[in-house]
Amino acid sequence: MMYLLDNSGIPESRYTNNPIYPDKIDVEAYKKANEWRENIVDHVKNGDNIYIWGKTTGTGKTSIAIKMLLRYFDSIWAGNGLVKRGYFVHVPLLINQIHDSFNSKEDMSGLKEGLANLDVVVFDDIGANKLKIDGYDLSLILSIVDSRVLSKKTSIYTSNIDPKRLKYELGDRLASRILGSCEIIELKGSDRR
Repeated sequence: MMYLLDNSGIPESRYTNNPIYPDKIDVEAYKKANEWRENIVDHVKNGDNIYIWGKTTGTGKTSIAIKMLLRYFDSIWAGNGLVKRGYFVHVPLLINQIHDSFNSKEDMSGLKEGLANLDVVVFDDIGANKLKIDGYDLSLILSIVDSRVLSKKTSIYTSNIDPKRLKYELGDRLASRILGSCEIIELKGSDRR
């Protein structure tokens, strides 16, 4: 289990499964997310994806996504050996790493290939950075998401962007690949951080 956690990108402070409590308005959304979490192994077998969004920050989107990934690890760790199975990507940080790689001439192909082949990837805060529709950042993220969709790999997306606006923020191609394969959960509560 520690191998899975230490190679997951999940911040160490989030390794424990602390309870989160929804606003009243989000109780049904939390129940739906919990059902998804409870059945994560089946969702991974089916290559299902989920888009968790809400306009307000601090409603628990990231915590829910991490709980889903933790549940998956808890379900498969026995007999896993040293195989990486899931990863948490804070998309704004990934964009910064991409930019830093230009200066250091670091090859991003290993990261791209790694993210494309894992059982589950959490793409946290997708759309938080404005991406140029014809830019390298968008192209890299599109290629990762596209390969995951084609390979029927499970992705969990969190965002503050309404799915109806996603194509304006991320372009038609990326929005189509994300939303065309996702169950959508909306959180409407207030910031509880």
